[in-house]
Amino acid sequence: MSEGKQQEDVEDIFSSTEVHKESNIFKEMEPKELPKEEEISEASKVSLKFFNQEKMKVFIIGIIVIILLFLGIYVIYFKIKNIREERKILEKEKNANDILSQIKTVEQVIDSDADGLSDDEEAQLGTDALEVDSDKDGLSDRAEVKVWKTDPLKPDTDADGIKDGDELKKKTNPKGEGSLLETIQK
Repeated sequence: MSEGKQQEDVEDIFSSTEVHKESNIFKEMEPKELPKEEEISEASKVSLKFFNQEKMKVFIIGIIVIILLFLGIYVIYFKIKNIREERKILEKEKNANDILSQIKTVEQVIDSDADGLSDDEEAQLGTDALEVDSDKDGLSDRAEVKVWKTDPLKPDTDADGIKDGDELKKKTNPKGEGSLLETIQK
């Protein structure tokens, strides 16, 4: 088929519609005069009367009262909320203090010379709390008191002329006759 024939077969669906010249949608309007008082409707007059000066004052005062009421409620709400939070904090502090009061304090033992005897024990024994070996016999004050049961104030407990520390090195008894082995076995 030829092109001319195809164009004739196409039906024009807009052929029966009316053609409008110009739309009034975008047409400029002339300014109108304000209506005269006689032309104002009764409903409009009532609304104008509502807004006279006396009623306007009452209306503004009412709005202010409502705003102040809401502000008061807001402030009271947050004060109560803060009081509740403070109570929770105080309760936690009280619980922490209760726990701290239940913890037993342990006296710290002071041992100035670090010889194994506390300063209080050394004071009872009469030894020097600042000297590890008060009698200078080669044994610490603790070893003499707690282990060998010798006198921490005498360098030679058995008075045999040999210091207690030297007797232990020779494996002899620092408290008297015999060897260290015999003393331990007794």
